[in-house]
Amino acid sequence: RGCVVHIAHSQGALITSLACTLLTPQEMSQMEILTFGGAAAIRKTPQTPFRRCINYYSVNDPLLWVAPSAVQYLRSGRVMGE
Repeated sequence: RGCVVHIAHSQGALITSLACTLLTPQEMSQMEILTFGGAAAIRKTPQTPFRRCINYYSVNDPLLWVAPSAVQYLRSGRVMGE
């Protein structure tokens, strides 16, 4: 019933993304993921049912070339995960 808030920056987001493949859907549903300038965009999907995912990027961040999905969301004005 608890909630784990996991915060990752840059390469830590990529490591988080890989580590989450070891979790069950129930474990994921108890996690909130916040990333800053992440080398991987982490999303809430039916396969990854996190409680909440927020990916923060600066429009000037060169890591956006690594996470093309983040560029699409920044350009659209949408919040990733909506």
